[in-house]
Amino acid sequence: PSGTVKLWNFSLATPIGVTDGGGGPTSHFRTYEGVLTPQAYRSPERINGQWEAIAISPLHCMDSHAMGVLIHDFYSGNIPLKLRKAVQRLQTPSLKMRPRLGPLLRCPVFDTPFAKLMGELEEIQVQPVEEKLRFWQCLDMEHIDPKVATHKVLPIVQSTITTICGSDSMLSQDLYRREVLAMMHPLFYISENFLEDDKICNALTPLMKFLFDVKDRSIRGALLGKTPLLAAHLSKNNLNVLVFEPLCSGFADSSDALRELTLKATAVLVPHLHPTNVEKMSRYLVRLQSDNSASIRTHSMTMIPQLCQHLSENARQKLLLPAFARAFRDPHPPCRLASLNATVVCQEFFSLEEVATKVLPACMPLVLDGVGDVRSQAFQVIDIFLDKQREDHQQRSIGDVSGAVTAAHQPALSMQPFPKPANTTMTASTTTKATPSVPTSSSSSYLGGLSGWYSSSTNNSSTINNNQTSAPSTIIPTSAAPPSKPPPAFSSLTLGSTTKDDGWDDEGDDLDFGNQTKPEEDVFASIGKSKNKTSGKLIMSKAKSSTKKPQVKKLSMDAEVGGWDDF
Repeated sequence: PSGTVKLWNFSLATPIGVTDGGGGPTSHFRTYEGVLTPQAYRSPERINGQWEAIAISPLHCMDSHAMGVLIHDFYSGNIPLKLRKAVQRLQTPSLKMRPRLGPLLRCPVFDTPFAKLMGELEEIQVQPVEEKLRFWQCLDMEHIDPKVATHKVLPIVQSTITTICGSDSMLSQDLYRREVLAMMHPLFYISENFLEDDKICNALTPLMKFLFDVKDRSIRGALLGKTPLLAAHLSKNNLNVLVFEPLCSGFADSSDALRELTLKATAVLVPHLHPTNVEKMSRYLVRLQSDNSASIRTHSMTMIPQLCQHLSENARQKLLLPAFARAFRDPHPPCRLASLNATVVCQEFFSLEEVATKVLPACMPLVLDGVGDVRSQAFQVIDIFLDKQREDHQQRSIGDVSGAVTAAHQPALSMQPFPKPANTTMTASTTTKATPSVPTSSSSSYLGGLSGWYSSSTNNSSTINNNQTSAPSTIIPTSAAPPSKPPPAFSSLTLGSTTKDDGWDDEGDDLDFGNQTKPEEDVFASIGKSKNKTSGKLIMSKAKSSTKKPQVKKLSMDAEVGGWDDF
């Protein structure tokens, strides 16, 4: 099947003529050649038994005649024009006129690419390295026969790679590394196009161990470009051991192009990696975020959503938010765009609390980004997360709609009624609204304020208890208030009787209410009551102003007497 012509069945081999030592064909040949050889391929002298003529003829005579018959049968009688004369000479009855077979190969009919390829493949192993390199670089795999490629070219490639990569001395020479690189294309082309799926693994697995160990960037780049083929046909264990582990050395290479190729190649291997290698890959991504190449930083962000699908919960939490927060501050605009897109893709891995407290605060500065595309994308990402939060709010509010409505109608603050004074029982048929009055003298302000507070408290308590409101009474002030100061508010003080000499401006007056045994004799008992038909006003008589203001004494309460004992 490899296209190689093989000769077999040499049971009729025999010395012929003077060149082979004379004697003619052996008795064995004479006995069995008529039985084993088809009649058309027997030359006339063999059919006629002219053994003496055969013994003195050249060696090629019988074989030349058989070759002419073979060419005629191969073309089914339609022999090419350039070959017809040669075929006639091969089949001539004269033994001496039959030409040799060697010069026949110079005929243009036999000078074909296939014949040239087969000839080169036969001699490739003994050619110098320069000729081998030229052959592999010029080999056109698109026009080669699949059987020749599978059974002839592939075994040569496998044996050569194994020999070179297994020798440190050969790998140290650039010429041999170039030969290995030249054989990479035929190797993967044959595997992809000519081999069956179950045979690709057998063809490539033994070579991966050698090829990934070669310290050559060109060879490594050719291998990285074929990682999809390796991921599709190699076993999971072989991918982790033979491919991923040596491949990770490319992340530390000084070449930006090789580091980027390594990053792109690992994206294909992620679904096939063991958990330990997946976490190892996440650490490489974190390291690549600080890479000098902006393209590598951008590609690392596009790979994070794919990698986090296979990470554990703990490893995912350690990777996502710090990686996105760092990428949001990247000076390269495409990297910021890639991080925003990756954030949306990974939204299923963020809780609502993380979105509100970490993701959205990290995205907000990008709405002020200097690049318009970044700003637009930031607004879209924020809207997506806000819609998610709003949807959750609506779902959580379905169960407590009634409570939310009730809470919306409650006042913000509840006013509590003023506490009622202790040990005081007061009833009023009508409630009088306090109106401002003007004090008659400066010495009456303290008692007026006290009585105003007491009257206001009583009126409030009476209003709450009785649940009714009456029209306020009209109170005429005794004197006009000074225009420069607002008049202080005083409540009306109702007393049983009034006298002209009951002013509070005399310094020598000493008020002593004594023991109040009867409630009706208490001066303050009539406050707010309507026992007397005519309620008088507390009229302060004007007193002559003295040069010296009266000194106000300390006000104290005697618990035993129950009145005001000193003023």
